[in-house]
Amino acid sequence: MAPTSHAGLELIGRALNECTNPAAEANAVSPSRSNAMSHASILSSYIALLCLAKSDFEVINGFREDAYFAEVLSLDPVPSEGALRQRLDA
Repeated sequence: MAPTSHAGLELIGRALNECTNPAAEANAVSPSRSNAMSHASILSSYIALLCLAKSDFEVINGFREDAYFAEVLSLDPVPSEGALRQRLDA
């Protein structure tokens, strides 16, 4: 995979963490299991990918070991491709 620019990720993370709360709305529609990855992690990851013009679920694999991606989006851990695909399909 070619290197992906991190341009704007910090701004995206700040906007998601301070100005929005899509996870609260998602929890109202579909509560997450206690042992499942949070809606916030799933939604923040995919929104960040979309903002970077990456819409394929597979692209998340390139960010799984990227500490900067995880830090600016407040993710622990970054979801796998399978988790992202399954939860967004649901």
